[in-house]
Amino acid sequence: MKNFTCLFLFAVIYIQATAQVFFYDVPINKQIVPRNLSTNKGTIKINGVVYASNSPYTKIEVMKFRNNVFQQTYIQTLTYYSQFALFSFTIPVNAELANYKLEIYGVTATSNELIKTVDSLAAGDAFIIQGQSNAVATKLRGSSNKENQNSFIRVWGSAGSSYNHKWFIADGDAGDAGNNDGNAGQWGLRLAKRLLDSQHIPIVIFNGARGGKPISFFQESNTGVANNYSHLLDRVTESGFKNNIRAIFWYQGESDSNPGNSVSAYKKRFFQLYADWKNDYKGFQHLYIIQIKQSCFSDAEASTIIQEAHRQLAQEINNTTIFATNGLEHYSDQCHYGYSNGYKKIGDYLFPLVNRDIYYADNTDNVASPQVKKIIQTASNKLTLYFKNTSDAYFWEAGTENDFVINNTTAKIINGIVNGSTIVLTMNKNLQVASLSFYGHTVGGSPCIRNLSGEGMVGFYKFHVSSPLYSNTLKLNGSTGNNYKLNIYPVPAHDNLFLQYQLSQSSVVSISVVDITGNKVLQLNDSNHPSGINQSHINISALAKGVYVLKLETASTNFIGKFIKE
Repeated sequence: MKNFTCLFLFAVIYIQATAQVFFYDVPINKQIVPRNLSTNKGTIKINGVVYASNSPYTKIEVMKFRNNVFQQTYIQTLTYYSQFALFSFTIPVNAELANYKLEIYGVTATSNELIKTVDSLAAGDAFIIQGQSNAVATKLRGSSNKENQNSFIRVWGSAGSSYNHKWFIADGDAGDAGNNDGNAGQWGLRLAKRLLDSQHIPIVIFNGARGGKPISFFQESNTGVANNYSHLLDRVTESGFKNNIRAIFWYQGESDSNPGNSVSAYKKRFFQLYADWKNDYKGFQHLYIIQIKQSCFSDAEASTIIQEAHRQLAQEINNTTIFATNGLEHYSDQCHYGYSNGYKKIGDYLFPLVNRDIYYADNTDNVASPQVKKIIQTASNKLTLYFKNTSDAYFWEAGTENDFVINNTTAKIINGIVNGSTIVLTMNKNLQVASLSFYGHTVGGSPCIRNLSGEGMVGFYKFHVSSPLYSNTLKLNGSTGNNYKLNIYPVPAHDNLFLQYQLSQSSVVSISVVDITGNKVLQLNDSNHPSGINQSHINISALAKGVYVLKLETASTNFIGKFIKE
């Protein structure tokens, strides 16, 4: 109320000195207002005060046009108090690819006087892009504007500390580290155009990125000094989209790829940044983390540590999707991207994810970057990658084996074979593996593990490998409460498997074998066994190589053990 009173007093002084009408809330040319997701409409507000001059206005009229075709007139009769009258309009516009124009008139006893015209108004959705130079996405080779620039994709101001407080047609090819007014970035503009073509609504992009900066640069300042965070927040607030951001895209990490950095340290900073986003942009629904690619002349292991931080963040934060740039081809500087083979593909790969997460499109197969869910050692020299999306198709490109690192050993991956929705890696040694890393390819876009859409696999660092039982003894509690022993040998086994187990009483024993997917592959005939120590032999020559679970069941006791068939 205090702010309104101050504004009103200012208006009184201003209109007495200048004109008859003062607007304290009025749209400007090219403005896009937030779309109401329930009604698919936006709201344009016009508020102001009129001073009673010698020929006072009796009414304020607003005429609305859609694509220059008249639609409706809104009228408000003025009531004066001490020579001043307030007026207020709330005017709906459809969220569509159409420009609305408003003509504001003051009505006297004898005429209608045009006070103000505002053109090219629309309603739509807004997105934030934040991060380093690959989020700025300056033109290096090839134009994004040529095939994507559209009058219904717009930007408020720029990422520069000093900018024009205006709406601009989005520019995908702007240079100067994103300081140019209207910069959306090459992939930002491409993504916006794909969304516009699909949803038929205007799109707003707020690109706040700045090249060559660590994550700390993008965090909210605790000193009260204006910084990158507050500057972006000011832009979004000024535009009217503060509580209407649909999603945020985060593409950063190259400047944090330094020896000595850690997964936990990067995540700690990001969690704070994310918490500030959630507090300031209360309406934002989804987060997209764009995982960095090797190079930018960073340390390889340090880059993979940031990749792992990205991977874990995407798992730990609700409504978050990760997109991997592994498999994309760098520009000649081995850090950024040209348009056709780089930034365009980023926009094209992000589009179906946003279409799925924000606009609920049905197509969900082969739209997400291949992401390993678990790794199981299925033989003494085999590791099997199990992927999050089991319905996707995966492809192995020869040479990808060189981008894997078996941690804490000199052993190497020498080959990979797609087996259904899994990929089986072969090592050059027989050993138990504790963890595995995938660094991704450095120079060029290939080789890589890809899905049917061509997206590269999400990188990971020291991913835990679930190793089958290397000891041939497993202790389990039977249902009688006693501690029992099941010995399985040899491990690994070839054609024959031997069991040794102890029964507290004579029992009918049932023995079965299931594979690691849970399918029963072998069932022995039930037979009676005496109390005490018993031995059994199983012919497993017909089983394929891999890891299996053996179940031995009686009326009172269950035994479970794992073994490897080679």
